[in-house]
Amino acid sequence: MANGPVLVVDFGAQYAQLIARRVREAGVYSELVPHSMPVDEILAKDPKAIILSGGPASVFEPGAPTIDTKVFESGVPVLGICYGFQVMAYELGGKVDKAALGEYGKTSATIDDAAGILADSPAEQTTWMSHGVAVEQAPAGFEVLAHTEGAPVAAMADESRKLYGVQWHPEVKHSPLGQKLIENFLHRCAALPNDWDASSIIEDQVKKIREQVGGTVSVVCMGPPQADVALREALAMGADDAYLLSAREFGGSDTYATATIIAAALKKIGFDLVITGRQAIDGDTAQVGPQIAEQLGVPQVSYAEELTLEDGSVVVKRQFEDQAHMLKVQLPCLVTALSELDEPRYMSTWGIVDAYEKDVTVWGFDDLKDALNPEWIGLKGSPTNVFMSFGKQAKAAGTVLKGLSADEAVAAIMDKLIQRHII
Repeated sequence: MANGPVLVVDFGAQYAQLIARRVREAGVYSELVPHSMPVDEILAKDPKAIILSGGPASVFEPGAPTIDTKVFESGVPVLGICYGFQVMAYELGGKVDKAALGEYGKTSATIDDAAGILADSPAEQTTWMSHGVAVEQAPAGFEVLAHTEGAPVAAMADESRKLYGVQWHPEVKHSPLGQKLIENFLHRCAALPNDWDASSIIEDQVKKIREQVGGTVSVVCMGPPQADVALREALAMGADDAYLLSAREFGGSDTYATATIIAAALKKIGFDLVITGRQAIDGDTAQVGPQIAEQLGVPQVSYAEELTLEDGSVVVKRQFEDQAHMLKVQLPCLVTALSELDEPRYMSTWGIVDAYEKDVTVWGFDDLKDALNPEWIGLKGSPTNVFMSFGKQAKAAGTVLKGLSADEAVAAIMDKLIQRHII
């Protein structure tokens, strides 16, 4: 059996990171790789399974991202989602209809065969769609598992080759049975065990650094009292101490105010190297880490996938689209980490016992007031306020302009772009 991770191949989807998270929630370790990675490098990672993400392109566009068919011939179980599903169908000889009825938002899918990735599915499923291209005919060897009004083939499977595809987005909460589909692919179709504990990668990495160079590891979290559990997990993995920043005055803080509070705590604790996650799973802004660095006045490196220490500096391999940056930064500094930074270490039984014998230091506003202005935190100190949140809207019908000269057409298009604040 393969020993590598489940690889999520990113075709530019806004939810690619979410797919990787859903895999980990299913008890299987996953990593994100760009679609431009050569197929030999993908397979060299010895993946247990591969998931092809969605993306904004159309398979018919010149230069549209694709994937080498060696992936489908490798024997590795593959799941295609949305654009990844269309790429699979297109490259394997299926019929993909570029004039299909687009579907956006909540869509009812009819299940034709409740098997494989759709095992134990009801006859109808509520799904979340976002596509203007559809698979009209599955490739040879595939069975159609589901259809919708706009997608004659909304899910398909070739059990002999362990290839599966689905038009909707199972990774989003708007597909209520989406996580079940992902788990079916991982555990039923790919036969992967549920044996990975999605504990903190960051805390594990800093423990390894401490073992290399000495010093202490402090874990800091801002949140309600319930965040104590996450901090004790970090202690169980070897962190030396933990700090919970929790106070009514901190409530309603946006990313800027949150960074202000955490920076105040870090100044009080003292630090050489600060490691944060790339982004939160709710707001998904990736702003807090860099803002902390600015508040501390230290250099920062984002999207770190490798990190080593060298004589008072860190050498960071930084992921950047289809390439990488190698940066050497003098300490003190801040690094925001990708999941690829390290594989997490399991908490030992004695580590868990010790974690609940240690104290978690709780700091409120009074503990940090010397470094905090009340006008800088909470709702008062938050320049950003969420007025409304909403899902992606269906595309409106376009406007057809006829009988225009080339210059008139260009002027009309530019005018529309300006009206919509695109340019």
